[in-house]
Amino acid sequence: GSTERVGSPTLTTVHGAESPAVRTGKRFWVSILVQMELQEKFRRNFFRKLKDLEVLDLNENDIRGEISSEIKHMKNLRYLRLSYNRFTALPSEMAELKNLSHVFIQGNRLSGDDKHVTVHNRQDEGYQFISDCGSPTDAAEPFVCSECDMCCNSLEECQEPLVPQLDGYSAAGVIVAAVFGALVTVWIILRHLAKRGKVRSSTSSAIKAAGDDSVYSFVLTKSKSGWLIVLLTVFIQVLVLGLFLQASDFSNDDGDFVYSFRCPRNTDECNDERAVTTYGWFVWIFLVFSSLLDDLANGVKLLILSATRGSTQCFISGLTIFCIATLAIYTSFTYNRAIAITNTE
Repeated sequence: GSTERVGSPTLTTVHGAESPAVRTGKRFWVSILVQMELQEKFRRNFFRKLKDLEVLDLNENDIRGEISSEIKHMKNLRYLRLSYNRFTALPSEMAELKNLSHVFIQGNRLSGDDKHVTVHNRQDEGYQFISDCGSPTDAAEPFVCSECDMCCNSLEECQEPLVPQLDGYSAAGVIVAAVFGALVTVWIILRHLAKRGKVRSSTSSAIKAAGDDSVYSFVLTKSKSGWLIVLLTVFIQVLVLGLFLQASDFSNDDGDFVYSFRCPRNTDECNDERAVTTYGWFVWIFLVFSSLLDDLANGVKLLILSATRGSTQCFISGLTIFCIATLAIYTSFTYNRAIAITNTE
């Protein structure tokens, strides 16, 4: 039959029906054959007879079940491509394969994790470990892959894993804590300078600094109902922003994250269809900061007033305004990065 070179320069697939499988040296030829016959060979002593093999490509053969533990005999295996079959689990014996440099197991129904798979000779370019660690999945449980450089889902959409992976509320907490710490440090420095007379007290009105129509101006009053309104507003804002952060989380099965990579079945390469350019992010910066610049400026003004006057109310109001505005900017960036495929999105 005719031959076609695929995947690796050392692997050739023969299209024909005369011979199910032929082994010569370090190469393995596989024909289009009856699926049940290949499946039976795969479960029996298939791997033991191919112990010198360096490249194995059984892509898209509808092989089902668990990968046999006999794969441990293939000590020289460098390139393993079992993608687009119906495998359900990886054997622990894969840990004995010390020469693996490329593993492609996406398009299966794998559960469990990759703790028994180690990819050696990592390179700066190309993808060397692709699996079913994306969402949604056809597996009983999601496959967890900590070492993969590409995760695919059951829709054949793929994405480079994003780390660190914090859920929405954890990310919100980290951002708020970091901004809070930085602002408190700056405030302590300003307060120290003000006491020594090196920073003059501002004559600006605190209410005006907070914004005449801002709900945070209630902090500057002694009204208990006003403070309650402020607390409720902060709670709702953090809740909403946290929901958007959670929706943009790569690991959230019910989120809005858009997988932008495609890894065609006839190749081990992946292409990114995301077309967001620097111009798109420049427009985003302009729109976001033009809408939140007043809040950021008001927060800074109130912090300066609190440092020069020793006002606790100005400090709380300024800190709250600045933290919420910063969290809104981070949320907008994270969500847009998760869902945007083009500049207009």
